[in-house]
Amino acid sequence: MSRLVDTQGFQNAGLVRYCRVILDRLALAAERRRQRRALLRLDADQLRDIGLSREDIDAEVGQAFWRF
Repeated sequence: MSRLVDTQGFQNAGLVRYCRVILDRLALAAERRRQRRALLRLDADQLRDIGLSREDIDAEVGQAFWRF
């Protein structure tokens, strides 16, 4: 992954690391949201193929975005 900010010689590298962690977590939350929305689009046959039920999907989609 390429870095948006070059920390070499940057006096506040701790802040850059903190921002990077926040951005990584936001990206992870966005990816989980995308996956949960994709699960909602699956029909009963597709869910059965992957071993999930509609109740499983409802429970997963109902989780808060910060829950992993």
